[in-house]
Amino acid sequence: MRIPIATAVYLITLTFTQIHTQNVICDFENIGNDYICTIIAANISSDTTQLEFLSQHLEGRNDSHVTIVRTNSSFVGRIRIYHPQFTQQFPNLQVIDLQRLRILDFSNNSFEKCDELRKVNLHFNEINFLQDNLFSKCEKLTELIISNNHIHNLTDASFDGLDNLEVLNLNYNLLQALSDNVFRFNRKLKELHLGNPWNLYQHNKRMFEFLRDLEVVDLSDWHIDYSETEALLNGLTKLKEIILHKNYYEYFNMSFFSQFENLTILDLNDNKLGDLIDNSLQNLTNLKEFYIQGNYLEILTENTFTGLDNLEILWLGYNSISSIPSNTFDRLNNLKKLSLVFNKIAILPHGIFENLQNLRSLHLGVNIITDLPSGIFKSLVNLESINIYNNKIETLNSNSFGRHEKLVNFTSSWNKIDEIERKFFDNFPNLELLVINENICVDTIIDDFQNTNISSVFGKCFDNFEYQDTTTISTEVPTTTDGKGNGRIIGFSVLLNILLMTVIFIMQ
Repeated sequence: MRIPIATAVYLITLTFTQIHTQNVICDFENIGNDYICTIIAANISSDTTQLEFLSQHLEGRNDSHVTIVRTNSSFVGRIRIYHPQFTQQFPNLQVIDLQRLRILDFSNNSFEKCDELRKVNLHFNEINFLQDNLFSKCEKLTELIISNNHIHNLTDASFDGLDNLEVLNLNYNLLQALSDNVFRFNRKLKELHLGNPWNLYQHNKRMFEFLRDLEVVDLSDWHIDYSETEALLNGLTKLKEIILHKNYYEYFNMSFFSQFENLTILDLNDNKLGDLIDNSLQNLTNLKEFYIQGNYLEILTENTFTGLDNLEILWLGYNSISSIPSNTFDRLNNLKKLSLVFNKIAILPHGIFENLQNLRSLHLGVNIITDLPSGIFKSLVNLESINIYNNKIETLNSNSFGRHEKLVNFTSSWNKIDEIERKFFDNFPNLELLVINENICVDTIIDDFQNTNISSVFGKCFDNFEYQDTTTISTEVPTTTDGKGNGRIIGFSVLLNILLMTVIFIMQ
């Protein structure tokens, strides 16, 4: 049970050109076995060279009991902090979590007493460099996060002494040079994130040769070619996740990945790759997520995804795909998310989704689809969200769908819809969000279906549909249980938010 927070006021001596003294609030609390100090960053009002605490602890507690020092991470600091030192005052710290505090650098003894330290998170500060041997006495440190900072260079001694380090995140720094042996002391590393280094021009192709236990590697935006990538990753056979986003590859021999038998995630987004060679992925039998959007794919074949029987997420958006045979996805029985947005697909062949019974999310937006063939989505019995916005679809016919009990989101905005079968919405008894604005016969979004008679909203669309069936027609969308009343037409500002959220979701 969480013990109520007791607020203590620290007197912090701030020295920057002149010595400034101010009161800064820090919250002490017990959570489980941890005694936590949360710095209220908003109360640090001027640049400082150090933080010195005069503590007022909870009853029975003192500096030696503090296991976690953290800041309220939602705050982005307005001041700059030089040489913060926490380990000297709190000798038994296990976690330092100081995000968004505008820390610029550390002194040589900032981590002098860190015998118990397990995790350091310095995400989103302004650290320019790491002194050699800065963490050398933190022998128990297993996780070090210094992402989104301003670090330019790493030397052979940057991570000296971190023999037990398992996670190192340096994403989004200003890295220009990496020493040949920068990771020589970190042979237990399992995750290494070096993505988006800004302007990396110096690195050794054998710099990972000591990291034989590596499971996750992120080399996004390194601007390296296939041969360099092969040299860097070759032999790291325990890799489970490889992120090569935005490297501008024009060619990649996909059979290279066959050596990674445990690979579950492969990200090749935003490169310049052409069509995949048939059966080139067939040995990646454990792959669960494959991201290859933002490339130059044009054609998929029945053997493009051979061997990917355990695939759950397939992102093919932002390519130039125009041809998809009906049996392309036949072997992907475990697929849950499929995105084909921003392509050149005009025709959905019969049976293309027939074996995707486990699919939860389908995105077909921004193509040139004109027709939804009869039964095209019928087998997608677990579908929760479908997006067909910005195509050239003119008619919504219930024959295209089966009954989708789990469907909650349906987006078909920015088409040319001029007719809707009156019983079309009976297929979706649990629908929560219908985005169907910017069409010929209707321009609306509905997020509440309680007792909503849709005849008044879709009357023109229904009247245009040449109905052939003689069975009884429902004129109401099945009710929900939220008790909000009649359906509501959402304003334009909300529409923009929904569309933005949709695009962000697709691009993730």
